[in-house]
Amino acid sequence: MTEGAPRGEYYLYFDLAKALSVTTEASTAKVVLNGSACEQSAVSPDFTDIDNRPADTLFLQKLAASAVATYADVELREGRNELSISADEADSPSSLHVARLFIHNSATASHSELVVRINARNPLLLETVILADIDKKTDVIMIQADKSSLLLTTTNVVSRRNSRLTFNLVNLSPSCNRNEVTASLVGENASVSLGGLYSAVKDCKVDNVTTVRHLVPNCESQQLFKGIADDNGNISFSGLIVVKPNAQKTTASQTNRHCISDKSAKAYSKPQLEIYADDVKCSHGATTGQIDESQLFYMQQRGIDESEARKLLTAAFLSEVADKFPMRDVRDEVLSLITGMDNDINEEV
Repeated sequence: MTEGAPRGEYYLYFDLAKALSVTTEASTAKVVLNGSACEQSAVSPDFTDIDNRPADTLFLQKLAASAVATYADVELREGRNELSISADEADSPSSLHVARLFIHNSATASHSELVVRINARNPLLLETVILADIDKKTDVIMIQADKSSLLLTTTNVVSRRNSRLTFNLVNLSPSCNRNEVTASLVGENASVSLGGLYSAVKDCKVDNVTTVRHLVPNCESQQLFKGIADDNGNISFSGLIVVKPNAQKTTASQTNRHCISDKSAKAYSKPQLEIYADDVKCSHGATTGQIDESQLFYMQQRGIDESEARKLLTAAFLSEVADKFPMRDVRDEVLSLITGMDNDINEEV
């Protein structure tokens, strides 16, 4: 794939047993996983020309004999766009649901916003390709905050010349999640900002894996991922920044911070840099700690009980990511979810 490649080369190709069910109402598109059996289904994003790596091919029948699959070509208009993905228990509780999205700007949209809301009561595999096109600005946020089942997301971002993209993941559901994000900057003066906030409780596990590939000069990337673990929860972050030899004048940063609320929780972090150019500014950092007992004591001395103080400190820790969301109303919504997170945990007890 070259920088001037036609848009069609970014599509996901597969063969479904039945057609997709998509309804569009005003600014909201709803993808309904339709319960059809998947006889053969493969995803082949052809990124072989980017860095000479073979394309990955995933055959869904290897994952489940009766996978439920659906596909949507999401063309973003100017301004706000909403997308809802639902995998309901009523469809088929034992099956794996598969949703594939190809997200791109319309020809007339210079700045598009997309909010993807995930309601996955069944196990869901969400495969997404986001094309940040030439001279376009795109803001995408995926939110999973209900009491959902297993969620696996794979997101491939392709950023072309002079594009500006922000992509944020919110996983505040007491379930097991794995998120993989790969961003390839293929056009000069492209900018990518990745963010994530997540929590894991009660034996749940949340993994985040990111790869940012700087392939051409004069590009910028930023990453900020923060998570909190409590009550045997397990969280992890693995981030890789690759700067190719001809990607001079690259600026890249990666930050990961984890908070462990009790001794039973676990957190892992693996920041990585692979730099093959000499004129770059790259940094990475990772920290893992606990709630500051002195701050907790200070708040209790001023009449705030311990559980409320812990909730406020947890919200303050995670809100750093939400504060950077370009969509102010979504930021406020996520901040509200964070402050109510402890209540959801207590309901599970």
